[in-house]
Amino acid sequence: MNDIDQVKVEHALEEVCQSGCGRVRELIDEIRQGNWPQNALQLNSDERKLFLQELESVMKAYQGACKTH
Repeated sequence: MNDIDQVKVEHALEEVCQSGCGRVRELIDEIRQGNWPQNALQLNSDERKLFLQELESVMKAYQGACKTH
């Protein structure tokens, strides 16, 4: 991967994670179908790959223990 702005990726992740883990799981499914959240549209393809990898990594920690808002 090259040309990755880590700060942009982290900012997009923070925004998405504020919506709660239930919504993050929904977003992961949507992303896998090609529907990116608005705040990720600013990311280039490498940054989007990293964004999705990071979301998936964060959600592994929850493994069904999600609380919805």
